[in-house]
Amino acid sequence: MKLRYSFSLLILFFVSIQLLAQSSYKFSIESGYLPFIGNTIMIEPGPGWKGHYLSDQCGFDLSIINGVQFGEHFKAGIGTGYMNFKQVNGASGFLDLNCNLFDSRLRPSVSARFGYSHLWNQYPGGTGTTLVEFGIGLVYSSDSGKEFYFKSGALFMQQSLLAPVRIGMIF
Repeated sequence: MKLRYSFSLLILFFVSIQLLAQSSYKFSIESGYLPFIGNTIMIEPGPGWKGHYLSDQCGFDLSIINGVQFGEHFKAGIGTGYMNFKQVNGASGFLDLNCNLFDSRLRPSVSARFGYSHLWNQYPGGTGTTLVEFGIGLVYSSDSGKEFYFKSGALFMQQSLLAPVRIGMIF
């Protein structure tokens, strides 16, 4: 029994070393415009209801992402962001996944983001909800090793659907 666990740990150790050898650290900073599309949940007003969390409010965000690139095509990272919707401040934390579809200087990319958002809005203590975003975009690699990207997609958070337009730089 001990031999089986030892062998499994040894295999896990060598697989980890191999993955780390093929990966590199990446840091990203991005800014986005978040146009409001609509509410995903219709609520029948009752006592204490103060309105939708993000009713017809467009906003912007600023995010930083620390992650790892595996090979040429896949990046995974953990990020945090600041959001503002017409003087309503918010914060987000998320897992960011990106996949470049081709290996060229200008290439298409698909992305997914899963996390949590909190807005200090009209409700006492604000509101916190799940954040889910799917996007597509273009990535440009410069000669200096930096990458610049533009992406858009669909963002679901705070019982609303938004269409984020993001630009960013990867170091």
